Amino acid sequence: MAETREGRCARLIAKGGWAEDALRARCTPPIGPWNTYSNAAYALSGGWLYATQRDEGALVMALSLVVLALGSAAYHAFKTSFTNKLDWVGMYAVFGALVGHAYSANPMDSAMLAIGAGLTLPYLFGAVGANALIGAGLVLSLLPALRYGTPWLAGLSMALFVVAYACWQLDLRRSPLVGKKYGHSIWHYLTGPAFVAMYLAGIRLSGAM
Repeated sequence: MAETREGRCARLIAKGGWAEDALRARCTPPIGPWNTYSNAAYALSGGWLYATQRDEGALVMALSLVVLALGSAAYHAFKTSFTNKLDWVGMYAVFGALVGHAYSANPMDSAMLAIGAGLTLPYLFGAVGANALIGAGLVLSLLPALRYGTPWLAGLSMALFVVAYACWQLDLRRSPLVGKKYGHSIWHYLTGPAFVAMYLAGIRLSGAM
C-alpha cells in the first residue's frame, strides 16, 4: 500500500524525535531550521582551528568538521535515508580524524582514518547508534590526551560534551530547560568547540609516545 502524503509528512516530522520538528510540523525543507543551520558551528569551529594552527593535522580535522556540518545539516533539513547516511559519514569522519590525531603525529594517518571510517563504517556499523560512537570516540581520544597532551583541555572538551549530551536528551524529553525547539541545536553549538578542544588537547607538546 502506497504511503499517503499525510503519512509521509508525519513520518518525516517524527523521525529522530526532535522537539523542534514536532513543534513546527514542517514537511518541506528545512524540516528543522534551527537543527539545520546550527550545524554551521562545526564548520566555524573547523575554520577557527585551521586559522590558528595552520598545519596539516588541523586541516584534516577542519575538513572533517566541514563534512559533518554538511551531512548533519542535510539530514536535519531533509530527513531522508540518504541524508541520514551523510550525517553518519560526517560523525565517523570526525571521530576518525580525532582518534588518528590522538595516536599518530602523522596527519596522513588521521586523513586515512577519517576517510576510511567516514566511507565504510556508517554502512557497517550505523545501527550501533550515536551513543556508542560518541562514547568510543571520546574515550579513545581522551586517554592519550590525558597522558601525553593537555589534560585541562581534555577536561574542557568532556565537560562540553556532557552538557551538550544532556541538552540533546532533554530535547527528546521535551524539557522546558532547553526551550521548546533549541535542545538539539545546543548539541551542535557545544560539540563543535568540544571537538576542537579535544584535538588541541591531543597535541603532544613533549613529543612523547
